[in-house]
Amino acid sequence: MKKFWIVLLALGLIAAFSMPAAATELKIGGSYFVAGYYEDNRALQESKPSMAYYGQRIRLEPVFKVAEGLNFNMRMDAMERVWGQFAVASETSTAAGYLNDRNKMDEQNIQFRRGWMDFITPVGMFVIGYRGDGEYGTTFGDTPGEGPMVVYILPLSKEFALVAGYEQLAEGRLGTTTLAPGYVDSDGARWFISGRYARPNFEAGILPMYVRMASTRPIGMPVMDIGWKTLDTYFLDLYFKATIGPVYIEAEYANWWGDYAKFDNLSTVKGIPGAVWNAPGMPGSMGIPQNDVDLESQQWYLMAKLNLGPAYVGAQYAYSSGDDPSTLDKSEAWPSPGYSLWQPCLILFEDWTDRWSSSLGSGGTTNNLFVNASLYQIFGGYNPMPKLGIKASFTYAVADEKPTNYVDDDYGYEADLTVSYKIYDNLEYMVGFGYLWAGDYYKGTSSTFKVDDDYLVMHKLTLTF
Repeated sequence: MKKFWIVLLALGLIAAFSMPAAATELKIGGSYFVAGYYEDNRALQESKPSMAYYGQRIRLEPVFKVAEGLNFNMRMDAMERVWGQFAVASETSTAAGYLNDRNKMDEQNIQFRRGWMDFITPVGMFVIGYRGDGEYGTTFGDTPGEGPMVVYILPLSKEFALVAGYEQLAEGRLGTTTLAPGYVDSDGARWFISGRYARPNFEAGILPMYVRMASTRPIGMPVMDIGWKTLDTYFLDLYFKATIGPVYIEAEYANWWGDYAKFDNLSTVKGIPGAVWNAPGMPGSMGIPQNDVDLESQQWYLMAKLNLGPAYVGAQYAYSSGDDPSTLDKSEAWPSPGYSLWQPCLILFEDWTDRWSSSLGSGGTTNNLFVNASLYQIFGGYNPMPKLGIKASFTYAVADEKPTNYVDDDYGYEADLTVSYKIYDNLEYMVGFGYLWAGDYYKGTSSTFKVDDDYLVMHKLTLTF
């Protein structure tokens, strides 16, 4: 019954927006996909437990054109789930599954993700509300999400525009589960300004950003209170895309630095006789971290593709820094949240198999995020007819830093083949096969763990409207 009322409310809101004003135009876009997977050995171990399942997602993106230059936009996701899988936890549950948004019952039925207005004025364009974030430049490093923000866009010419904005990441001053309203500053926000230059065969941009997260400050220190910690960091992203004759090139570089964990009153407890100093940011029985932790991380990506009529060949390299276990006062790991948009393989660093089934490996594991890795890939494709596409790739990946006591840093080699066909202009069917020669990274800390290979067979039907 609850699901029925949520859907009814969604349809009612759409009707309420569209009926009163005859001049309002409503355009509803979106997508639906369903995909089936068989994976032979996701645990990468000799016993080879296999898994097979279907999953789907419905996405609606209505746009209300209220007047010329004034729009209201929404995004709603529904039934994002594995077929036949029960919800892991209820909306009010405190079970571990509740901590994962994609396991909550409302996520598996319908969720309003975004709602924002955009309007053009004589001094520029404004975008206000919950809208998309985590995407910039190329798809590399993008972790799509949404957040409340105010954005100002000023086009200075046909080729160049400036963008400035503010996003509220966390509002803790109104109270948390452990603190009364106004007890301590525990907000989170980011401020950014960017420039973008675009011509028909060239595009480039720069995005500087300041990110402050004090939402970790209310964490309790039960034995000895040393104050709370704050993330206080700076971010810079640069990218370009260029077409030179038959060659297409794109690249992106990002750097993230600052105070990863800055404690308010750490100096007041240093030197206390008998104090137990623990690893940075990891409170132990005494609740006393060893020291503040700096952030010095970076990642970059370069891809080149040569178009040869109906065929193409190319190569790409990607890097994301890993954390050096020997630097206890510094984190070099890329602090990337969310789900990854850039997915170079069908098994390694792939998003949907990770969120629907599990992390890859069992002795040592990796997930969908491209972090702590160097990736080398060659690829090619052929389009024998406009509606039919064939693509193959071969990839090698290695960890940038071995986690503490890990046996090796080799993720392994992967070969992928996909074939896609457009049944209609808006309906595509794709089949894929991937084989991973798993490396010894997946032994984890055990030199005797037996790593075995994995292969995946999948097909996917995608409708866009």
